[in-house]
Amino acid sequence: MRAAPLTLLLAASLLACPTVRAADEKPGRFTMTPAEGGALKLDTVTGATSFCTRAEGDWSCKPTKDGEQILRKEIDGLKGEIDVLKEQLTKMEEIAGIGDPSKADGGRPGEQSDGPRPHAKMDLPTEKDVDQAFDYFERMVKKLRERLNKLEGEGKSGTPL
Repeated sequence: MRAAPLTLLLAASLLACPTVRAADEKPGRFTMTPAEGGALKLDTVTGATSFCTRAEGDWSCKPTKDGEQILRKEIDGLKGEIDVLKEQLTKMEEIAGIGDPSKADGGRPGEQSDGPRPHAKMDLPTEKDVDQAFDYFERMVKKLRERLNKLEGEGKSGTPL
């Protein structure tokens, strides 16, 4: 006899416990959260949010500015800019005569060309090239000094103005 009231009390407490019931129930697609002046509705599938208000007995919901949608638009815009920049880079490579030498079309998809373009490579000057440049510069400075000395000498012995 004592077991029956104890079992009944245990069953009632399990039914009253919200965590046990919540585990068995599946959440709905939309969740509503109270907010100032109405409620915020969240679509748990798409992530879209709406602000809902009640006027004259009817509820109406207006989509909110979604940060994710704004970011997606910005990403799409940046993808477009990347495409434009890639096109400009391809044109500049074509003008400069550089590109991927392993591909017959120079690395441009969907375009045919006469053959592979040479791969431009910038070589650094050698020690000999640097020495020649400095020798040339020294000769220029020497000639400049000679001319300045000549002009100074003409000024001392020349006729005053």
